Amino acid sequence: MSLILHLQYNTLLLEGELVKYLNEVDDTANQRMELRTMQIKELQGVNEALKDCDQMAWVGAMNNIRNAAEEIVLTFFRYMTLQKSC
Repeated sequence: MSLILHLQYNTLLLEGELVKYLNEVDDTANQRMELRTMQIKELQGVNEALKDCDQMAWVGAMNNIRNAAEEIVLTFFRYMTLQKSC
């Protein structure tokens, strides 16, 4: 972790704002996950019809979609963290 991130962490902790900041980050990440998941589902045509027709295929597709969306969101946050520390 860079010095800037340590300073930001210590400042938030000492000012009693750390939990608020982490909740905001969590909310943002969850919103981005939901949005990316919906977008990928639409692009791949994964819908309720597939769920009704072949539940195992739907579950597999949804697992892959969630994994892809999570990787996109985590990469975004890593990139943003690196940008702030430079």
